[in-house]
Amino acid sequence: MNIKVEDTVTEGSSKDDYFIIAIDSTGIKITNRGQWLKDKWNIRKGYLKIHIAVDTKSKKILSVKVTDEHVHDSKVLPILVDNIIKSKDMRIDKVFTDGAYDSNAVFRCLADNEGFTMYQCTKKRQYQQENK
Repeated sequence: MNIKVEDTVTEGSSKDDYFIIAIDSTGIKITNRGQWLKDKWNIRKGYLKIHIAVDTKSKKILSVKVTDEHVHDSKVLPILVDNIIKSKDMRIDKVFTDGAYDSNAVFRCLADNEGFTMYQCTKKRQYQQENK
């Protein structure tokens, strides 16, 4: 498989522009082998969690962290944000997350890193501002 990703800067953008990022995670089952045994004997095999931070404008992945199932989402957000700030020459304006990232440690991390705003995407309301 040959995948080529072009790293282009959109016209009119500069290093002084603010970026809006979205952060979420998903789980991937490690194996499907012996599924009936797991169901019969109530044996739990783990899965991997992939945490991703994406630029909402360009749809590019800015940071990725792979963990096991026991790591909570709110513990990974500071790592993702630090990776973006350190590795990219960009300034973050807003962060969109879901309810799994709702913790005091996350709000402190975001306040310490330039104090940008975190929005929670919920089912009842489209966007709920959490911190400014």
